[in-house]
Amino acid sequence: MAFEDTLRQFLTELERLDDTHAGMRDSDVQEYVWETLAYYLIHMQDTPQRPTMYGLTTREADEALAAAVNRFITNARRDPALRNLAPDARLERLQDASVETESGSVYSDFLGHHSVPGPVIEMVEARFQDSPYYREGAAAAPAQAKKVRVNPVVMAVSLGITLLIGIGILVMIYYKMSGDTKGSGAGTGPRTHHSTGNTSPA
Repeated sequence: MAFEDTLRQFLTELERLDDTHAGMRDSDVQEYVWETLAYYLIHMQDTPQRPTMYGLTTREADEALAAAVNRFITNARRDPALRNLAPDARLERLQDASVETESGSVYSDFLGHHSVPGPVIEMVEARFQDSPYYREGAAAAPAQAKKVRVNPVVMAVSLGITLLIGIGILVMIYYKMSGDTKGSGAGTGPRTHHSTGNTSPA
């Protein structure tokens, strides 16, 4: 089977898994898949066994994804033309945007894009063990707090507007108090008594 057909078959499997298992497009899951492809396919490294943990929320989902990834790696490595390429050329073949599924999905839809193969990164032991997400029999991974990125420009503008509003309120309070003071002081001067009776000279 030509590499392009093998890749298309792999992408079709990822589509199917995406429809049946939550989290397939999570950044952690994508990074685990890329890490595996880079090690075993881009750099053509080997280990006695391949990773089984991909960060999905159930063992069933991880096993299904691991099977799809391993099947793709095994079939792709049978292509002698691919084996004779340099790592950067293998990466280019892997990310070939002209290879689409029947639904129109391409490699980058599931795994993003990498400009360079990067160095060989050894597989860590945790990749061959049960995921902490389901080790205790949990049905789903604990919710992870998302980091909120604040744009410094937006923050500065917001603080500036808040400061101006605060100054405006203080100015209004000052003028109001000044007006009240003047109004209350208008009637405090000495009063002139006007007699309405007739006076006769002594």
